[in-house]
Amino acid sequence: MNVLHMESCCAVDQFFGIQHQRDPEATLRDLCDSVDQDTDDWYFDYTARGMRRKDSPLKFASHYIFIGVVGYTKGRGKPPTYCQDLKAYIKKHHLGEVVESTARINRRHHPEHQVKAYIYTPHSGNLKKWWKKHGGD
Repeated sequence: MNVLHMESCCAVDQFFGIQHQRDPEATLRDLCDSVDQDTDDWYFDYTARGMRRKDSPLKFASHYIFIGVVGYTKGRGKPPTYCQDLKAYIKKHHLGEVVESTARINRRHHPEHQVKAYIYTPHSGNLKKWWKKHGGD
């Protein structure tokens, strides 16, 4: 048994690459777009002779994890704030709750990085409304 394999848990997902997003809104748009694509129910409409999409509700995971650099052990300038910005955006727009760990040194791969893990528990109703306003169908 491998206890270090997160992908096997249907209740928790992880955000990847949020440091490359332009802002928190783009991160949440990508989340909603990904969930929207995952929950699409398609069927073949014999009358129209093509595939049609059923109106399926978005099915968010119970929790999402995101991890980011919040400081440096050696002088590398100002640390990025993408995780703190995402947490603040979620709180400001009432899109759920975010808890964060204490900062720890990433001993495994980047010992000069201090990182935090965040657990985001979305408020499904508010996030669905937000998605309709920000790009969803």
